[in-house]
Amino acid sequence: MLDNFYWFTSPSLLRPICSPLSITDYLPGQFLPETVSSLASRSRPPSIQWANDDNESYTRDRIPFRVRVEDPSHLLSHDDRSCPRLFVRFREATPPSEQSRIVRVDEVQNVACKIEARNRFVMEFDASYALKRNDGQNDRKNGEFTFDVSSLADLKGRHLLVGTTPGLHLSMVNGNIIPRNWGPLVEGVGVSLTLDSDTFELGAEIPLHIAVENFSSAAPLCASDPYYDPPGVGVELHDASEHPVPPNDFSGFWLGHGSSDRFPVGLVYPIELKLKQMGYRIERPGVYKAVVVWSAYRDEDCFGGVRVLSSEEVASRVTVKSPAITFRVVDHSSPGSAKTAAETVR
Repeated sequence: MLDNFYWFTSPSLLRPICSPLSITDYLPGQFLPETVSSLASRSRPPSIQWANDDNESYTRDRIPFRVRVEDPSHLLSHDDRSCPRLFVRFREATPPSEQSRIVRVDEVQNVACKIEARNRFVMEFDASYALKRNDGQNDRKNGEFTFDVSSLADLKGRHLLVGTTPGLHLSMVNGNIIPRNWGPLVEGVGVSLTLDSDTFELGAEIPLHIAVENFSSAAPLCASDPYYDPPGVGVELHDASEHPVPPNDFSGFWLGHGSSDRFPVGLVYPIELKLKQMGYRIERPGVYKAVVVWSAYRDEDCFGGVRVLSSEEVASRVTVKSPAITFRVVDHSSPGSAKTAAETVR
């Protein structure tokens, strides 16, 4: 079972106090248990939509968010500039070792607000502060993070966060925001593979940025622990003619006995491996395709090491694959290698 840690900061709602703050009846999930219409009859609820460009670039030090806010029934609380107050919810979607989930909600400061029309606003702010620790440690360099934005309504003496945007998910690896590349879901389960480049020098390490997630499986899901030895995912490699490339490097062969773990809905498991770790040493230039394979099975009692599955468990096993990622290996020390690789692509 996951432990949930929840932080809430708001200069508008919270004043400096010298006594414990007790919060009861917390309901996880959506901010608003009741609908706006139940508290403000014949009112049109506010809406907040992402207005970021599709090709928006994010870094650890700059996460520019832009939202469009509409408040047709004048329900939102405004700041001293007559703009809606915004709140950003930040959830860590990466499971630490203790299987906890951290949720933080902050009233956004330093918001640039443009009034497009009456009760319609475009608002911008930088959310990179959320990736910086406040416990004296270094900034986060790895993790999966989900953001959404709400505004504040004061209805019948109750402050409610309303108009929540869809979640926007960002993946950070070694301090860089990278795209995830999810394959087709099978029974709510998926796996992603991303590479740093589409071209690598012969002999260079090829990092595999892998992620697995139980998006929506209704049944309890169990699989090999992705952080154990072996890591619980497999890699298939093909050449430009779609012929399988057999493993040929066992110098980093996995020697452990593995372990099993549960995979709750909504947590992303990032896995950082190298192609050589998976048994492949590319010996000649050319074009290749890599696919990651992950299998899980339904089991309510998911404990201990990896075991031999029963026939029923094998039949219920879910196997998913990432999209095939095409990359090129070149040898710049050989004058004809780049030409050979280019001809192979054609």
